[in-house]
Parts: sequence; C-alpha cells; structure tokens
Amino acid sequence: MAGLVRGGIVMLLALVVASGAALGGLRGLVPHGPRSGVLGVVDVRSETATLPPMANAAALGPLPDTTPMPDPLPTPVPVVLLASTAVWIDPDVALETWITAHPTPTPAPTPVPLPTPDLAVAPRLAARAAAPLVSSGPRDRPRVAITIDDTFRPASIRADFDFFMRERVNVTWFPIGVTLAGNAAIWREIADAGFPIANHTWSHSDLTRLTQAQIEWEINTQAAAVERITGRPGVPLLRPMGGSWNGNVLRAAGATGQAAVVLWDATSGDTGRGPVEEVIANAMRARNGSIVLFHANQERSDIAIQQVVHDLRAKGFELVTLGQLLGLPGPVPFPPVAPPPDPAPTAAPTPTPTPTPIPTPIPAPAPARVAAARLSRSRRPRARG
Repeated sequence: MAGLVRGGIVMLLALVVASGAALGGLRGLVPHGPRSGVLGVVDVRSETATLPPMANAAALGPLPDTTPMPDPLPTPVPVVLLASTAVWIDPDVALETWITAHPTPTPAPTPVPLPTPDLAVAPRLAARAAAPLVSSGPRDRPRVAITIDDTFRPASIRADFDFFMRERVNVTWFPIGVTLAGNAAIWREIADAGFPIANHTWSHSDLTRLTQAQIEWEINTQAAAVERITGRPGVPLLRPMGGSWNGNVLRAAGATGQAAVVLWDATSGDTGRGPVEEVIANAMRARNGSIVLFHANQERSDIAIQQVVHDLRAKGFELVTLGQLLGLPGPVPFPPVAPPPDPAPTAAPTPTPTPTPIPTPIPAPAPARVAAARLSRSRRPRARG
C-alpha cells in the first residue's frame, strides 16, 4: 500500500515538474533524505527564482519532521516562490489538498504616499487658529465707532434705530441671540437699512467659563439666528459678554470665522444707575479711533446716546461702523458722500478771424484824348440843309 502511495506521489510530482518547466523553467525538485519533501508550488504562475543555499534554508524554516536537511543545499536550487517566500510541503499530503488548505494570501496594497506638506501654507493655517483681539482702531484720524450691545428692551431698539435713521448715524449692533426672535420685524428693518449686525453670543454667557466647543456653539447659533431672521449674514465680529476673554475665546472665534474679538476703549457706563449726564460724560472720553460701548436696555441710554452723537460731531468726529474703523468689509448704512469732481476748466472759444475786406476797385478815368475827342464832337456845329 505504501508503495502505491509513493508511486502516486512520484507521478504527481512529475506533473508538477512538467508544469513548472513549461511555465517557469523549473527543472527539478530537491530531495531531502528518505522522506523526500518538495518546495511548495504555491502559485504556478510565479516565475522560477534561484536562491542561494543559506537563503533557501532560511526561507524554509523548521521542517515538519526531524529528518536532517543537507546544509548547504545543492547550488543552484530552482524554486517557485509565493510573495518571495518558499514553503515546505509534507510529501504525505497531496499537493492539491495542501494548496486548498493554504490559499494564496492577498498581497497587501501598496501604500499611497502622503503629499509633502506645503510649508508655505502652514503659517497661514496657524494664523487662523485664533482671532485677534482689538479695543480701538487707528488713532490717525478723527473717527469713532459707536456700538450697541444686548438689546433687551424693544422700545430702546426702536428709539435708537429711528434716531440713527433720522440723523444718518453709522453704528454697529451686537444683539444677543435670544433677543432676536421676539423682535424679528425690527431686526429685518435694521438689516435692510444697511446696519451691520455683529455677534454677542446666543445666551450672553461668560465665555471664559465654557469649553472651546461650547463657545463655538454660542457663536454659531447666534450667527445662524441673525441670518435666518434678517435674510443676511451678520458681520464676523465677536463681542464676549462683559468683555471677558481667554485663549479659548480667541481660538473659538478664529475657528468660527470671526475676523476679530472686539472690546472697547470708551464705555458710557449706561448699565449702572448714574444720571444721564454721567453717561454722556463717560462716552465723551472718546478720542481718535475709539470704540464706544452703549446698550439698548434703558431709556436713559437712549437719551444719552442722542446727545453724545451731537457732541461728537460738534467736536469734528466722523461716526463710522466697526468695519470702516478697522478696515474690514461690511455694510455701511450711510457711506461717505464723495465730493463732486472739480469741473474741467472750460477753454475760451477761439475767436473767428475777421475776414479782411476786399477793397472795391475804383474805375480808372478815361484817357484825356478820348474825352477831348468827345468834347470836340459835341461842340461841332450841325450841318444845315
């Protein structure tokens, strides 16, 4: 029985050799002692490779039995490789059975190289990680930006808006998100009139007590409410409640696309209990480039802001939006009127040259002899009959 098995194996090996020779030039198998094993033909489509003896032995690894293996192997040793690895097959196992039990592994995909980072872009991305903090504009021109925060009192919103329209005053509004929905009609009027509406967060929370993700939610939710109610996007300027800020606030503002975190350098103090005269005096500390803080929360603020507008203009200040002050794009309700261009000097008309009159020719007198002849004829006596 053993003889029949070995005979069948020999015939099978002969077929493998013939196939290997036809496909890859395989000319023989390597016998190893009484129990002849074969280097496994893992993929008959592979090309025949010749390994050095020690490399071939290392590729085989430990044999499945204790039969000693000649070392070094005869050189050269033709083998068939699978993914550049030779394997050992027990001769007592049919080759087809072994191949079925050891399928060809799927080759690992070639990794796609990652693009080399553009170092020129990295600084720009890093610069966008945090928004700048500003509390005033350039000091070289007599310009002041009045800003209106909170808007808790609808009557104050209406009083201030009507006054700004009547007096043609440029201001920037910072409404809290929760105050927008209950006054949607007037906010549409404000936006339609061209006033910039900036971001004062959704719930007026102290942003320094929130995580960066929570701050981003406050900013984005308020911005979405402004656009939904007015039909226009707000201007990307953030004012935190109470002017409180830290690194998270600046990073969240940058991550949400805010151009700046805006504080102030002159406050009216209209959230306190002082008289109107005190509110006016506080706001009038403004100077070139100042950002002045007001709130649309109390009636005395409405009275004070009207007087401040008149007094600032009397001192020669131009009242501008934050965008105008900081050099940022955005709506301006009352853009400066460009002076009319100087009229081009009218050239004096070239006088039409007076034509030189042509003298009337004077007829020359008749020759004297002709006149004498005529005269002699006229005096000749007539012939009598």
